[in-house]
Amino acid sequence: VEHGIAHLKNWRALARHLGRREQMSDTIQAIAGLLSHQQTATRGARQPR
Repeated sequence: VEHGIAHLKNWRALARHLGRREQMSDTIQAIAGLLSHQQTATRGARQPR
């Protein structure tokens, strides 16, 4: 019974975010851009001058 209740709670939490799927590709592209920028900045800081 407890497992069923926990599953239902998880489903409800996920169901709240279903409306944001339309923006998912924009979100992924933004995150990828930020990570790329961060890696570039980190690599540039490590190089001796």
